[in-house]
This record gives sequence, C-alpha cells and structure tokens, in this order.
Amino acid sequence: MGRRRAREGGTMLTTSVTLVRDTGHHPAEPRPFMKIKPVDHRVRILRDGFTIGDSTDAVRPLEVGTGFDAPVFYLPKADATPRLAPSNRTSHCSLKGEAPALDLRDESGRVIVTDIAWGCTAPHDFASALSDRVGFLAGEVTAEEMAQ
Repeated sequence: MGRRRAREGGTMLTTSVTLVRDTGHHPAEPRPFMKIKPVDHRVRILRDGFTIGDSTDAVRPLEVGTGFDAPVFYLPKADATPRLAPSNRTSHCSLKGEAPALDLRDESGRVIVTDIAWGCTAPHDFASALSDRVGFLAGEVTAEEMAQ
C-alpha cells in the first residue's frame, strides 16, 4: 500500500492506496511488496551436487523492493536436510519478519556453508504461508523445478 498526502487547512492528511492487488505490504514500509505463489512442480535444492531439499509443496515469494529480488524457494522444514542447523545470525525482513539463519553441516557437525538458508518461524500475518518453511539463499544453491 502506498501513501498519498494532501494538504487540507494546513494539516497534512495521509491516505492509503493499493499498489498491487493481492500482495502483502508492511504498513510502516509500503514500497516493498510480495505475493507468495505455490510452485506446481517438484523442487529440488542442491549444493555441490548433493540434494539438501526436495519437495512437491514449495512456494516462491515474488518480491519487489527497490528492485526485483532473486527468486527463492521455500520448502517445508520436513523436506529439507536435517543437516541444516541454527547459525549465530538472525535477519529481519519488513515483509517476512524474523528469520534465523541456518548453516549446512557435514555428518560430523562441522559447518560446510554458513548462512545457506533461513527459517520463517514467526512471519508477519500476510506472510503466514512461509511459516515453518526454509528458504535457500539463491547464490549458494542450485534449484531445479521438475515435472511431477
């Protein structure tokens, strides 16, 4: 939602306008917006040729901020490798809420890739479709969409 300002009797009035229908907008930051779309294919997430996520229930938020964000797939936690472990970092997104980062670890528990993914443990109401899902950092993984 955007803001339109008009002067009336020396007072500044602010009204809301919808920028894009059926999208989530944070009230305090109206310009970034997103629409969460289900993916109608099987999605496989790979790192160095190894599968770290595989799902037929993925979603993809289409996000616009100051530009178009890289496409990211979000898979249910149950469809991601158990080798993802909490990192020391948490990020905040005005559209999605708090997102604890996740590291990829090897069989012995050693960190292979730091902050390769993040969880959506408490998303904003308009991003609730991301709840209990894992998003993978686009530049660190290969995502494959396959016919089911």
